[in-house]
Amino acid sequence: MTTLIFFAYPSFTEIFFSSNGIFFGCSSAAIFYSEAMKLFADNHHLLSVQELESHKEFSRSFGNLSISTADKIVVGYHKKQPLFLNWKNVWAGMGVFFFISRKVFFLENVNVKFFVYGLSIYQIFDENQGKNFVWFYKISQERKNFLMKSVEKIAPEYSFQQEPSFSLQWKTDDLKSIFAELENADGAEKLSFLFWLAVAYGKRDTKGDSLLALKIFVPYTMEIRRFEDQIKNFFKSLNDELLIVTYDFVKDGFGEIIQVSITDWEILSQFGKWLSDYQIENVSQITRKETHARVKSQLISFLETEKVDSSLLDGWVLKLLEAD
Repeated sequence: MTTLIFFAYPSFTEIFFSSNGIFFGCSSAAIFYSEAMKLFADNHHLLSVQELESHKEFSRSFGNLSISTADKIVVGYHKKQPLFLNWKNVWAGMGVFFFISRKVFFLENVNVKFFVYGLSIYQIFDENQGKNFVWFYKISQERKNFLMKSVEKIAPEYSFQQEPSFSLQWKTDDLKSIFAELENADGAEKLSFLFWLAVAYGKRDTKGDSLLALKIFVPYTMEIRRFEDQIKNFFKSLNDELLIVTYDFVKDGFGEIIQVSITDWEILSQFGKWLSDYQIENVSQITRKETHARVKSQLISFLETEKVDSSLLDGWVLKLLEAD
C-alpha cells in the first residue's frame, strides 16, 4: 500500500512516498496518511480530509472569526495553490477553506421589514405627538435626498414627508423590539438589515462597474450603545453562517463608530444585485465572485489529482479565508 506524506510549511510543500507505512525523512510538520482521505466539514466549517489523534487545541483567527480546535488535516491555500496541511501549521497569511451545506444567497428582493429596521436604528422622539420617528443621523442634506429616493424604490409603502429635523413621517418600532427580532432573524433578513446600513453609511470600493469591497461607518450613538451585546451577536451570527463580515468599534473625529468591512463574495454579489435592481447604483461585476469561481475550480482539480471525492462541494457554499 502506498502512503502519501506531506510536509506543509508557509513557504513550500514536499511530497514523499513510502510503502508498508514506513517513510523516509522526518519533520515535526509531517502528515502521515494511513487511510483513504475523505472530504468533510468539521463543526467549525473547516474543510478537512482527516481527523488526527490529537487532544491539544490550536487557535487561529480570521478577522472576527476565531477557531480553536484539535489538530487535523485541513484543505489550505498558499502561494495561489491548494494543499493539505495540519491545522496547527496554519500561519498568518495562509488561506483555509470553509464549507457549509446551504445554498448561496441570491435573493430577488430585499426583505422590506428588516430593511426598514435597519433604517430605524436612529430615532427622534416627537414630544408633541409622543412618538418615535426615523431620523437620518449624520447625513448631509444632499445625501438625505438621495436616500429618500432609495427608500421609495425599495419600500414604497413607507411614504413620508420631510420635517425640518429630517425625520421620516412614520412611527417606528422601539429599538428594543427591533434588536429582539434581529436576534431571531434568518440570514436573508439580516442581509436586508445590513443592506440599509451599506446604502446609507457605506463606502463602496469600485473599479468601473465592478464592486470590489464595502466599508460601512455606522455612528455609534448612546442609544445604540445600550444594545452592544446584540450588535456583536448580530455580526457573530452572520459569520456563523459563513457570511463573513469584519467589524470593530473605533473612534473618529466626531465620536465612535462601528467600522464594518465586507469582502465576502456572496454578500457583495447580493448587495450588487440589489443596488442595480433598485437603480441605486449600477453594478455589473463582482470581481471577488470571479476569483472565487477560479479558486474553486482549481481546488476541485487538486482534489481530483489527489483522488479525493469533491462531490461534497456541489451546489453548496465554499469560502477561502486568510489567517491573521
